[in-house]
Amino acid sequence: MLFGRALRTFLALSLAILASLASVAPAQAALGGSTSCQPSATSEPFAAIGDPTTYELIPGGDFAGTLAGWSVQGGDALTSSGLSLSPDAVATSPDACVNVVHPTVRFYASATRPGTTIDVAAVLSNPARSVAVPLGSVTPSAMLAPSQQLVLRVPLLGTTAGGVLLGLRFEARGGTAQIDDVYVDPWRSG
Repeated sequence: MLFGRALRTFLALSLAILASLASVAPAQAALGGSTSCQPSATSEPFAAIGDPTTYELIPGGDFAGTLAGWSVQGGDALTSSGLSLSPDAVATSPDACVNVVHPTVRFYASATRPGTTIDVAAVLSNPARSVAVPLGSVTPSAMLAPSQQLVLRVPLLGTTAGGVLLGLRFEARGGTAQIDDVYVDPWRSG
């Protein structure tokens, strides 16, 4: 009898969880471009500083002489070591594919003025609208150095098999900042 009650309770909870996931999934798919992500080259670019995570360079994230795919507003300029953002300038990357398994972002940054920060947000879009979800602020050092890992706190539930396409927005605050080599821990990592 006890086994039967435990089994019924387990089944009831499982059905309730599945029902709640089913009601959440359509809303999430409507924003952020749910997709089947395609594999691309990965590396461990931060292994030398103790981060063995496998990352994928986002499209155009190395700024190799072009801003192809990037949306830029304000005083942005390509330099020999990346993208320079004037105070209050905004740069948004092309879409990258992430999911709930390893949703992190990391990049190289620098600023010559103390107190300069870079606000980073995930941008989820569909044809009707875009939503920017703040990921955090990075306070870069004077020399180009790796940022901390930023966790993508966006609606990724249920995207372990596919992924969500999202852009990354970078905004300089308080001074000119430089970013380079923008990576995501991709959907298939781990």
